[in-house]
Amino acid sequence: MLGAGRIGGWAAKLFADLGYDTAVWSRHQKTLPGIQSYFGRAQLADALTLRDYVICSLPLTGDTRGILNSSAFGKMKRGAYLVNVARGAHVKEADLIRALDEDQLSGACLDVFQREPLEASSPLWNHPKVTITPHVASFWVDSGIDQAADLCGQVARGEPLSNKIDLELGY
Repeated sequence: MLGAGRIGGWAAKLFADLGYDTAVWSRHQKTLPGIQSYFGRAQLADALTLRDYVICSLPLTGDTRGILNSSAFGKMKRGAYLVNVARGAHVKEADLIRALDEDQLSGACLDVFQREPLEASSPLWNHPKVTITPHVASFWVDSGIDQAADLCGQVARGEPLSNKIDLELGY
């Protein structure tokens, strides 16, 4: 799991609870019971090497833009499967297509794209190893209505908001 925040941490715990050997990678070390934590650029290759599935739930920052590229795909276990539910700009799509065509990756499920909506001429639409979903991955975690209700309750109770954007971090 690339990303160990609210979504990535939730998904990692779910997979670990199902008995999968699960690891997360993030900017800073995270402590999640029963889950290996890799952090920082120096440990990215180690985080990718042994995984059958790589799921990206990272925030999009200057450091994570294009992080899933030919170099990253080359470090992944041959035959790994990529899932991107974060931001399209994490994936260099031409590099992904090459990795799929060369059987470095066995497939990819993409909920987001570099350019949205995905252009009709994109080779991703017809690639036999690509599954495209309609940018709905976040609905599986929680609904926007629930988030809005929680935030309204926090304001009404005078509590600090739990879902604030840190402009310095970029998410």
